Amino acid sequence: MKPRAIGKQPEVTRFIPAIPEDKANQSVKEPVKLTFDEFETLRLVDYEGLMQGEAAMKMEISRGTVWRCLDSARRKMATMLVEGRELMINGAELSSQSVSVAGTRKYEGLTKIRPQNANTKPN
Repeated sequence: MKPRAIGKQPEVTRFIPAIPEDKANQSVKEPVKLTFDEFETLRLVDYEGLMQGEAAMKMEISRGTVWRCLDSARRKMATMLVEGRELMINGAELSSQSVSVAGTRKYEGLTKIRPQNANTKPN
């Protein structure tokens, strides 16, 4: 897969739902795992308000790839909220394959990642 430019790493990488006491004995489902590129597309498009084409330019990927990451991220977020599951933002690939690029015109302080073959379905 082509490396993606990530402008901001998440400050918090784990969210745990507050489970009511009467449901505490129910079996816990696997956490939903959101990748850094999915997080970045959510941040750029839904939080920063960029168009998908603008996000694609910042991440140095195609608009179609942004759309797929965004679709996957939104589905995972919906699964997390509806099913009350834990959310983990997985960034293991950043520590082993990242290259920091400071002062670029496109993205100040960006980090490039090479995503692993991520499962796009909610876990």
